[in-house]
Amino acid sequence: MNRSPLRPIGAADIAAAASKIDERNLSARLKRTGNGDELDRMTEVFNSMVARLRMWLIARLQIESRAFGAANYMP
Repeated sequence: MNRSPLRPIGAADIAAAASKIDERNLSARLKRTGNGDELDRMTEVFNSMVARLRMWLIARLQIESRAFGAANYMP
């Protein structure tokens, strides 16, 4: 059986994936390695931060929607 080594995830991979997350794409998450190292922990913290940001944005849009009478606008 031919086994090729897996390329370890690095900071460049995380940066590339994170650059795709913006105000229109706050549901995306970075893939964790699950090995508990610093990059894995950084990815976990980043995903948590994006989730909190998404919740904040949804709440803000709901408030604006009620204030301005917009019909069900959600990201």
